[in-house]
Amino acid sequence: MMIQTCIENTNGSRTPGNGHVNLPAVPWFSSTDVMFLCGDINVNYLDSGSNDRKLLSDLLACFNLTITSVLPTRLFVNAGGKTTSAKLDYVLTNAGRDQFEVEVVKANLSDHKIIKLDAFFASPIPLPIRLSPRSVRIITDFTLNNFATILANTDFVDL
Repeated sequence: MMIQTCIENTNGSRTPGNGHVNLPAVPWFSSTDVMFLCGDINVNYLDSGSNDRKLLSDLLACFNLTITSVLPTRLFVNAGGKTTSAKLDYVLTNAGRDQFEVEVVKANLSDHKIIKLDAFFASPIPLPIRLSPRSVRIITDFTLNNFATILANTDFVDL
């Protein structure tokens, strides 16, 4: 794992940093907001001697984030028949432990397990006045036809 830090200059360009992590300002996020970040980070948190684990822990500490569950999210059998487990998938948060419950459950479509999170809030979360997309998926007739072809040729019994 490599973490390259950078500094955002006043003109918007970025230059290599000196070990300090700088995040660009995000208009829809405040440092007091409760946040849950999800992803497959591919750092095995179960490998306690790993330098990658230390780097991840240091990075999380910089942003006051914690790992919601340290249970393994991937179990696999290697070529020698040995079962190995790894913690590769994460839900990270700055929320207090009383604001969520987390459970790791088996997934039927992947070799990774699912992290199920229930968040509790004292009052309803107000909806933003204007929603803006945070990710873009290109959906065209071509991509939908490809998806339909893949589904038509998939034997779901093997899943």
